[in-house]
Amino acid sequence: MPVRVYSVWCLPEAKDETRFADAIEDLAAQSGGPAFQPHLTLGTFATRAPIAGLADRTFSLQPLALDGTPVFTTSLFVRFGLSDELSMARAALESRDAFRPGRDFDPHISLHYGTPPPDAGQTETVQALLRAPVLFDRLAMVEMEVPIEDYSAIETWRIVDVLVLPRD
Repeated sequence: MPVRVYSVWCLPEAKDETRFADAIEDLAAQSGGPAFQPHLTLGTFATRAPIAGLADRTFSLQPLALDGTPVFTTSLFVRFGLSDELSMARAALESRDAFRPGRDFDPHISLHYGTPPPDAGQTETVQALLRAPVLFDRLAMVEMEVPIEDYSAIETWRIVDVLVLPRD
């Protein structure tokens, strides 16, 4: 039975968002799957909670590798290294009463949900994502239902709050 949760996303700044969105849209068109907003999931709350105070400024992350798993939502993704800022934001989220523990924290931006097209990770659009750090300049609170096991679940996502992070 689906459960309503509130996911906290780190959103890439416009230039990086476009790079990832282009790859996501290309892969979605090839597979007939949905395109979705590029995001790095910081964690999830059981109830709607404020996102203020989770991060106090923009932060940059270095892509480490392209990876994939048999799990629907992590079938193809770019994995990132942890930064001090991201670690502190995750710790702040975990310290809140509404925090909903789940799978281990693995910073990544998914590129495709479900079985990716053949050789999806070899395209120039996808490979280019590994070549430059990504700046995250906003946090978003997203209302959704879990588990996310098929494309219909993605249609339920609704951004309910956005926090623009100050630049250094």
